[in-house]
Amino acid sequence: MEFNDIIKKKESNEQLTKKELEYSINNYINEKISDEDMTKLLQAIIKNDLSEKETIDLTDIFIKSGKTINLEEIKGSVVDKHSTGGVGDKTTLVVTAIVAASESKVAKMSGKALGFTGGTIDKLNSIPGFNTNLTKKQFISQINKIGVAISSQTEDLDPADKKIYNLRDKTNTVNNRGLIASSIMSKKIASGANSIVLDVKVGNGAFMKTKEEAKVLSELMVKIAKNFKRKAIAVLTDMNEPLGYAVGNSLEVQEAIETLKNKGERRFAKLCIFLSSQMVAMDQDIVIEEATKKVKESLKSKKALKKFEQLIKAQGGNLKNLPKSKFIINYYPKKKGYINKINTEKIGKALNLLIKESDSKYSEGFVFRSKVGDYVSTNPILTIHTDNQNIDKVLDILNQSIIIKRKKITKEDIIIDIIK
Repeated sequence: MEFNDIIKKKESNEQLTKKELEYSINNYINEKISDEDMTKLLQAIIKNDLSEKETIDLTDIFIKSGKTINLEEIKGSVVDKHSTGGVGDKTTLVVTAIVAASESKVAKMSGKALGFTGGTIDKLNSIPGFNTNLTKKQFISQINKIGVAISSQTEDLDPADKKIYNLRDKTNTVNNRGLIASSIMSKKIASGANSIVLDVKVGNGAFMKTKEEAKVLSELMVKIAKNFKRKAIAVLTDMNEPLGYAVGNSLEVQEAIETLKNKGERRFAKLCIFLSSQMVAMDQDIVIEEATKKVKESLKSKKALKKFEQLIKAQGGNLKNLPKSKFIINYYPKKKGYINKINTEKIGKALNLLIKESDSKYSEGFVFRSKVGDYVSTNPILTIHTDNQNIDKVLDILNQSIIIKRKKITKEDIIIDIIK
């Protein structure tokens, strides 16, 4: 079998066999295929897509490339959630605490930032002392003890996806539903959860820009879950503006804590309650109304906040000394009117630029004071948190990203659809 023939076959929009995919992935892991050549195959996949069969085959190859986590040592069932990636998406920090406080066990393997989207592991790494690299033994033991653990993907879990994931990020070959679906679902299945809730972002700050694209991706991931005997639902959620107020690692941790104190931004809090309720209902096999009641009670009683603090302490973190930037700079509107649009993808790129040109990747970011639909005049739209005052390029991106007009618009609800 020749790898160049496989590339040409995909470039000609022909379906690859499982053996051809296995040959490609396994030889790439073993460094018999270069990054440059694998990028050619990824580019052909971006151009011509993967079929449903190819995606399921690729998922299976990813899973079998390493070890899997057997969660049978955990007492009771285990639920997991995953987001397809957004800007300001600190949902995992809030949801895992709420669900664990609502008497369901959560086993969460999370990733780092990919492209313009933030990663849960980057946010957790901003907490001094927090250990995001749990061993399998530590992972399972902690879930049994406190009901929740969040860890980065171990080296021997799904290593093929890990290597491909890093290459996709470097080579701008991220945005493909088959690659996204196989990457997400291989990690979820390899990490052993019985039930999975998928948060599929839709809009200008997501990989899926339209509802139609998001629906196709969601249906594909739910089919993959069923193929591997897992329960799954997908929730389509709006990402046409940054999620919540904060964008940036330690800033998002602070906002997650405020949300658990019932002081969070309204739309973000609504999303967290909705996703948590779906997870609890699926895991405990109860109606959604009963699950929602449990979830809201965990917030009201501060059980969810205490569970988050317990999680941080269990993994060595200290919330008292979250990193802060040297400078806070106000960003003012260029004219009076209503915010009609925030180009959220550009906001994510502005954050990446801010991090690149500053001393710390953990304290940098933005805190919005106004969002889509709000009237702005003389007060700041947002504050910029940075260690470097030379931010002209960042300001240029912000100027292009925030569109102000005279007419007020009505934005879409945060919850768009559910795919079962």
